[in-house]
Amino acid sequence: MTNKRLKEAELMFQNNRYDCAVYLSGYSIELMLKLNVCKLFKLSQGYPENRLELDTYPDGLKENFLIGLRQISLKTFRTHNLNDLLLISGKEFKIKNVLLIEWTEILYWDPELRYRIVNINKLKLQNLLNL
Repeated sequence: MTNKRLKEAELMFQNNRYDCAVYLSGYSIELMLKLNVCKLFKLSQGYPENRLELDTYPDGLKENFLIGLRQISLKTFRTHNLNDLLLISGKEFKIKNVLLIEWTEILYWDPELRYRIVNINKLKLQNLLNL
């Protein structure tokens, strides 16, 4: 799904639909981070969005996950905020030490961008998509 959204963002960019490309590129980053959380905590049924979904996991897995989140509230886990997701994904050190400039370029993203016009220049978006 993450690669599909990124390909869609590239198609939007190629067709001068920059607002859509920005939204889809940020969404693909959100999905990638959530995928990393699933890998880190061995959440084979996908990223749980609420307590009910988390309760479908076997007790041992759920307990390990909740222990891992002891310092982070479940509310933080139920987020679209890229910084919060980066924190719980296990990738924060790598991203902020290797890709800090690129990371700061996307931090303005949030799901509400789908309702707004985003003024981003073509070159900046092209760099974001690595085209």
